[in-house]
Amino acid sequence: MVVLFHAGLTGTRGGYVGVDVFFVISGFLITQLLLDRADAPLRLSLGQFYVRRARRILPALIVTCCVVALAATLVLLPWDLRRFGKFLASTSVFATNLAAWIDGDDYFAQGYLRVPLTHLWSIAIEEQFYLLYPLALLALASWAPRSRTPALVLACTMSLAICVWASFARPGANFYLPVSRAWELLLGALMTLAASRWTSSRRLNEWLAGAALAALALAVAYPQPELKYPLLYAIAPCTASALLLVTAAHGQTAVAQLLSRGPLVFTGKASYSIYLWHLPIFALYKYYNLGVASTLETWTMIGATYAVAVVSWKWVEQPIRTRTWLRSDRTFVWSAIAANAFVLGLGIFLWTSHGLPSRFTPDIVLPFDSRFEAGVEIAPCVMRPLRKVAAGDLCRFGDPDPRAPRVLVWGDSHSMALVPAYRKLAKAHGVQLYLAALPSCRPLMAPSGGPSSHCLEFNAAVLTAVRRLNPQLIILNAYWMLPGKPLEPGVASFRQGLENTLADVAPDARSVCVVLDVPTYDFVVPYAVAISRMRGLSQDFLRVSRARALDETRSVEADIRAAQAEWGLTVVDPKDVLCRTDECTYEQNGQILYADHNHLAPAGAEYVASTLEPCFARFGNQGRDARKSLR
Repeated sequence: MVVLFHAGLTGTRGGYVGVDVFFVISGFLITQLLLDRADAPLRLSLGQFYVRRARRILPALIVTCCVVALAATLVLLPWDLRRFGKFLASTSVFATNLAAWIDGDDYFAQGYLRVPLTHLWSIAIEEQFYLLYPLALLALASWAPRSRTPALVLACTMSLAICVWASFARPGANFYLPVSRAWELLLGALMTLAASRWTSSRRLNEWLAGAALAALALAVAYPQPELKYPLLYAIAPCTASALLLVTAAHGQTAVAQLLSRGPLVFTGKASYSIYLWHLPIFALYKYYNLGVASTLETWTMIGATYAVAVVSWKWVEQPIRTRTWLRSDRTFVWSAIAANAFVLGLGIFLWTSHGLPSRFTPDIVLPFDSRFEAGVEIAPCVMRPLRKVAAGDLCRFGDPDPRAPRVLVWGDSHSMALVPAYRKLAKAHGVQLYLAALPSCRPLMAPSGGPSSHCLEFNAAVLTAVRRLNPQLIILNAYWMLPGKPLEPGVASFRQGLENTLADVAPDARSVCVVLDVPTYDFVVPYAVAISRMRGLSQDFLRVSRARALDETRSVEADIRAAQAEWGLTVVDPKDVLCRTDECTYEQNGQILYADHNHLAPAGAEYVASTLEPCFARFGNQGRDARKSLR
């Protein structure tokens, strides 16, 4: 499921539920293993368990990390190799999930294609879970056997409750942290206990197994909303997996017979190596080819994954698991510690060396500098709790004099990208400039009492801040067209959402300025420029014509222009500078103007600063000097 999902094949967009299936199976099998040894002394049982897990997990993982690190050093550009080094170091201590969470990595945005080890977050969760779970389970089995099942049910329920809460409150942490994923592993553990008591008839077992398999197929074909996953959506694939396990425990169902066929069984045996190797192969190939792969190339990568995985299973996994190599546990443990220390050191080296930029000529490394200057200073601006936002406790730039006129910039990550320009304008015009921004949240208000969402809650907090700060100018700056982003609950149309916002902020004699969209590119610009230069390719594939840029934004900008006439807005368009000729520009005077597909880099923000000048026209006493400083 996961391999097909990462391959991007049609009809497999929900294949990420394979991780949920994996957690359930893992909890089921490991609990079986632990209970089989429950009669042995606790110290002996735990020692045997952890050595067996180490023999199962570490050899193939370490070999994969070393080989992928070598390939990444040859292929990845400095900024991505630096990030790879952080993930490599984290993987060596089973903390890949923490690295992804802290890094703000959005698993569903295909950021995994830039870091070939991102998929190991699920292995990290499993191993973190098994640091405490065996101790608790064996202790219960020894000292309170009657409390074992109620304790597991309670822990499973509490973890699910945390998962539901965190899906709304902390979606990133919810996806990557073990506390909100533990219920899936614990469900598998409970199935181990339930299997011995399962008394359903054969006919019912057949029906349940068939329904479970159909549910998994539907989950793969029809993905659930990704933003808050797993939430309750993961209950379906997890329950289906649990049913497949218990229905097969007493007699072979037709589904169990199907899944017991030789090729599937062998794939299951090699599944760990398949999982380890598939993403590095996909990611590095697509990275070198600018994210493009034909159907034939995709199936070739899948075939190559299977072939490499079989080699890994036969020559790395099996010899160490069966003690053909490293028979002594002591020798194995010290060898594993030394190898893991090497991987940790290698990751730290790549991380702290900034991705070895000396591997490339200056013209290739140039986009690296343009990309990483952005965002560091203003990152805390988007971490504000809603109560602080509502209180007007926002990031502030410009004139420090509290008597200076106030300007509020309200928007999403696009407004954050333009902070270098806003900072310069605020200083030039002698105003205090406040920033209220939340990524992927446009300042579109729903009618009062409408359904809630994180964007509407943020926008309501900003509206409260507007009343507290009473700015003379409000600048609305967002990615208005935002492809694939549905409108907020209660907002029937873009025009309605904008009208609601203006009705809330404009009547109090405030000026309102709207900043239109910048052109959108099909590729991450600094990455595409660097790869094309590294490979000696023409950059014609990057070109965006002025006609295309205007056409893409025509519909949403028509609504903004209509509001301009009705509400007396000031509307400014960065495309007036970025698309002066028939072709839009992404590079000027040797500087890359974009940080990704559609966000401007600091150089790009300063390049379009002059187009934002009309927003500040009411503070005109310094306007001429400001315009002069912006040239």
